[in-house]
Amino acid sequence: EAMYAQELAVLQTRRKQLLDDRAGLTVKASEEGRVVQVALLGSSVAAGGSVASVSPQYAREIVAYVSADTEPDSISVGTPVRIARPAQTCGGEAAVLRRGGEVVEAPGQLRGLLSLPVYGMPVYISIPEHCRLGVGQLLTVEFARAVM
Repeated sequence: EAMYAQELAVLQTRRKQLLDDRAGLTVKASEEGRVVQVALLGSSVAAGGSVASVSPQYAREIVAYVSADTEPDSISVGTPVRIARPAQTCGGEAAVLRRGGEVVEAPGQLRGLLSLPVYGMPVYISIPEHCRLGVGQLLTVEFARAVM
């Protein structure tokens, strides 16, 4: 009986420490946005680790997926880009920031007929100043012809 009483006292002390630790926790986001994913209840997260994923209120860049047979040099950094659809959403200059080096599967919302996966080379594009595009919004972009 004394052994169980001692074990119970240790467990109660540990419980109090955990409750005190929990009371002192603060959760801060590094930027403003909306929570899109939270760690599972009961998950262990190290100090300074992420307990949630936050999506910014507006997109910071556009990612276009060009066809796999596109010559990579035809879309160079700085190439002007026009947001063709929805045109009423944005005006101003957009440009290629960088491009991926390989063909990858595009996000699910870009799937084609019969929900078949779409593959392409990602091209990252700036967003014109004062343009507010929702994260995950589908757009059509047009690349200017590169001058050679």
